[in-house]
Amino acid sequence: MTMFAVSTGTLASNAAGAVVARESLIQGQVNLCKTGLPIVPGVPGAHGYVSVGDVGASTVVTVSLRNAIPNTRYAIDHYQTPSGAGCNNADLWFTTNSAGNATGVFRVDLQPDTEGLAVIVINYVSDDFYQITRILV
Repeated sequence: MTMFAVSTGTLASNAAGAVVARESLIQGQVNLCKTGLPIVPGVPGAHGYVSVGDVGASTVVTVSLRNAIPNTRYAIDHYQTPSGAGCNNADLWFTTNSAGNATGVFRVDLQPDTEGLAVIVINYVSDDFYQITRILV
């Protein structure tokens, strides 16, 4: 089951517990679904981050997008490595505020063989997208 909370402001703390890992979002980076590793490098910058916490049978994921297109709806696609579970199946969405910022928190049930989690945040109309290299869980 996936839970999702959206905020256009900054979350004060992750209610789920301590952050286990954090990775910066990179604009335009393309990853392989099976490995979560980049095959096309992107443009680093102040685009936000993805963090995971409370890893076990499931994990809480926080996506904090910054300096994107203002007032724009973005899909969040998350997938597990090495299985690729969830790849190309964006079922979570948030909308940036007038400054181009949005934050979402959701829980992902992990496959037994999961070693990492990768996330892409994309606006399909403008093809503006941000990705992380996989986070090891």
